Amino acid sequence: MVAYRAEQRVRLAALRAGWLTQTFVHWSFPVEAVQTLAPEPLAVDEYEGAGWVGLTPFAMADVRLPGVPAKTPGLPTLPETSLRTYVRHPSSGRRGAGGASYRLVVRPGAPIERPTERDVWLTSRWRAYTRRLGMLRETPVEHEPWPLASAGVEVLEETLVASAGFSAPSGDPVMHFSEEVRHVRLGASLPARRRPSLPESGPLCRSVPAGPDR
Repeated sequence: MVAYRAEQRVRLAALRAGWLTQTFVHWSFPVEAVQTLAPEPLAVDEYEGAGWVGLTPFAMADVRLPGVPAKTPGLPTLPETSLRTYVRHPSSGRRGAGGASYRLVVRPGAPIERPTERDVWLTSRWRAYTRRLGMLRETPVEHEPWPLASAGVEVLEETLVASAGFSAPSGDPVMHFSEEVRHVRLGASLPARRRPSLPESGPLCRSVPAGPDR
């Protein structure tokens, strides 16, 4: 299952920050189309029989090392965008989230007081998988639950999905918006190792430069 709250504590953070104005734009794809692009040994994590690809622009604020107060003057705010899909490490059961140009203008809607199972599945992931120098690495994440709102698209022009090897998305995307989570703790990025089975998952991520409009 995917948890609404962080599934584990990041007791020793490698980096701390806040994530602001996060937009989640998701499309469903056939599982086999997503699996061909996932590095071994990751398996696509499915919802309603489909794999999902998400475009997630946000601002990373007050980026700092552990022990540095969030109110320290001069801390950077960095725009970032991830193109991600959702995967499971087959031996450990850990789930995760695993970039091109875009122009996105969204219209935030009403707060989502009671997130549905799909709302949580698409947004609440507590580790990221990335491949660096040929090695699969896992980064744990902890923060307060997303305060989600609905969202509508005013402008969406993107080439990121195709640049990653997918066909052009069909149909309207599933949209969410979140104003901020302020207490983000990122653990050290370590090689993904075999562990006893755990009910956890996360995104397979690729970061790309943020577009001029979000």
